[in-house]
Amino acid sequence: FELIQPFAQLGRPTLTPTPAELLGHKVIRWADRTASSGALRSLLGKGFKPLDYDQYGFTGVQWDVGDGVFAQVFFEPWVATGENEQHTAGPLALHRVAAEVPWSEVSPVVFSEAVGLLAGCFG
Repeated sequence: FELIQPFAQLGRPTLTPTPAELLGHKVIRWADRTASSGALRSLLGKGFKPLDYDQYGFTGVQWDVGDGVFAQVFFEPWVATGENEQHTAGPLALHRVAAEVPWSEVSPVVFSEAVGLLAGCFG
């Protein structure tokens, strides 16, 4: 009998921002890659909330990283309910209400978690 955790914990990679990412508010590491609808819907069970959500689907996801700061990314095409298409993503961007936030203002752990979860969808 052996207990196995249902998720990677200590063995998962730690991701760090490049100097340009640290000074800016956007991460575009997966710009030329695609992800399936199912992979993007899985983000909803990992702390991300859907953006522009209705019974037909959602256009992107948002993660509350604390202190009024949110990480957001939008998908093209939007993620339709019941469909399994391939999608591209815009940049993962940090925002406060109507203001951009540089990645240097959040913990390296926040960066690693947000980028790692999204990068996992895009292979």
